[in-house]
Amino acid sequence: MRTINYISNLSQSEMSGGWSGVNLALYSRLKRLFNTNYVGQVDPPYDLPRKIVSKALRKIGLPGSFHFFSSKRLSTISNILLNSVDPSADFDFYLGATPWVGYKPHRPYFVYLDASFITYLQLYHSVADFSQKDIKRIIALEKAWLSNASAVFFSSEWAIGDMQRNYGLLNDNLMVAGVGANIEIPEEDKWSGGINFLAMVTDFERKGGRISFEAFKIVRESVPHARLVFVGVRPPEDILNSDGVDYRGFLKKNDPVEKVLLLDTYSESFANLLPTKGDLTPISISELGYFGCPSIAPSLFGIPEMIQDGKTGYLIDSPPSVANLSEAMLKLYYSDDYRTIRENVREKSIENLNWDSVVAKITNRISSALESAI
Repeated sequence: MRTINYISNLSQSEMSGGWSGVNLALYSRLKRLFNTNYVGQVDPPYDLPRKIVSKALRKIGLPGSFHFFSSKRLSTISNILLNSVDPSADFDFYLGATPWVGYKPHRPYFVYLDASFITYLQLYHSVADFSQKDIKRIIALEKAWLSNASAVFFSSEWAIGDMQRNYGLLNDNLMVAGVGANIEIPEEDKWSGGINFLAMVTDFERKGGRISFEAFKIVRESVPHARLVFVGVRPPEDILNSDGVDYRGFLKKNDPVEKVLLLDTYSESFANLLPTKGDLTPISISELGYFGCPSIAPSLFGIPEMIQDGKTGYLIDSPPSVANLSEAMLKLYYSDDYRTIRENVREKSIENLNWDSVVAKITNRISSALESAI
């Protein structure tokens, strides 16, 4: 059995949604197939002096540096890896790319990611706040590091295209592995007919919490028994005090009681509302899909690869708005094919949006890459 270094900036005990769920899903499956040395949580402190200087510059209207990936911090990460990896391992497997670009692996290495550094910068920050020279430094490091990988696995076809557009990478080491869900597949669809629209929001504005609420108010004029259920951050009080709104809390899967409530919430859901502006391949689409719950989300990033419009949910125009979200909600409610949509989304999610199939693609490519290197 081959030995691998699995390298992550997250703890293997974290079990929520998003990237920590991806980390756990990949690691738990790879360790069934390989002798696995978990190298993590590799997350040294920020470069504090660089952070202070950068913040001061931005306060006076000048671009700062991206201190999280300063040369000093990248060097610190490299030293941690040098002292933590198993030097006899057959290969390294990295979750994400940018934290590791200052390290030169001494064995074949493979990477899983959902987007490049520049994409994250554009989505979650203002590019103008940072020095162009510093941005170019990080991009050059990441491009070179990814070019030397034996294979880079992406969560979506969109992510590969985005990487090629931004970095000019046309290597044959890039491939789509897909994405899965971080929850057990239920034996059946247990939805019993309630009209519960679910909004899972970890960032209320970016994930479209307010848009979901305003669209729900329009829908409720025609469907008075409909409800809007929030999971995640607590909505503002004006929303919480509105008729038909229910807040279940920030439900964690590693808490047995909260997990039961989350599963019950999934089972009761009529539709998953995701009028997001910043999700690349949202895990909630696949998770809710296991339960037969269709999603309504914008045609952005890798989302169209997860939703077949009209068959497993609805894609709305971008940017998402109250008008186009409420229109899709009502269209779904009045659809004669709703039961068929539930059957479709459950079948397609179980078949295509699962981590076992993702890891099968990954391990097949790893095997062929290592064999061809002999």
